[in-house]
Amino acid sequence: MANVIEYLEKFNRKERYWLLHKALGDEGNNPFTLSDKFRKKLECKLNISIPKAEKVFVAMDYHFDWLGMALFLGKCDEIPKNPILIPKILKDINKNQEDIDLLVAFEDDGKTHIILIEAKAYSKWTNKQLRSKASRLKIFNDADCEPRFVLTSPTEPERLKIVWPKWMKKEGKMQDREKPHWLQLTLQDGLLRVQRVNKSANGDYSHLRIVDA
Repeated sequence: MANVIEYLEKFNRKERYWLLHKALGDEGNNPFTLSDKFRKKLECKLNISIPKAEKVFVAMDYHFDWLGMALFLGKCDEIPKNPILIPKILKDINKNQEDIDLLVAFEDDGKTHIILIEAKAYSKWTNKQLRSKASRLKIFNDADCEPRFVLTSPTEPERLKIVWPKWMKKEGKMQDREKPHWLQLTLQDGLLRVQRVNKSANGDYSHLRIVDA
């Protein structure tokens, strides 16, 4: 699957990615690179080796439709010129706009490695949400690559009841083998949020309260 990352790059049409790319980077400095600190955390968590930043493709809010098509085209010699019958790997294409928060892809030892990272900062994951994502990510079941899945949040999620595909689960102690990898997300101290308070009988709020995030 030597072309998968090439196709991942070609399908990467996320507006916010390109806005930040142009706003924060320049011709020789793409802001979408892994810091050494974050790269080492991923390596430790997943027990793998990740190349230096310039050899790694990083994208945000990457749609599963794009991911599935990149995996499919990675097995083709060229982009088909005519419409094709929808293959099994793409049976859910255009079903919804689900995506992954951060995608990391690289080549190592002749294999394509793809790390999918799903993040929550303040809200909680629901079983419905993650079941849907796990179902969509069955596109990897027959893919010729090495996928990995990571949840990241300030505290480790609990009470998730998901039948995860085998590749999405971590190895280790028996009690952990039905869980995905989790990486702690550290937030800046002192963040704030605003609430509307004092709701009236007609449903309007009269005051605002500023509280810790």
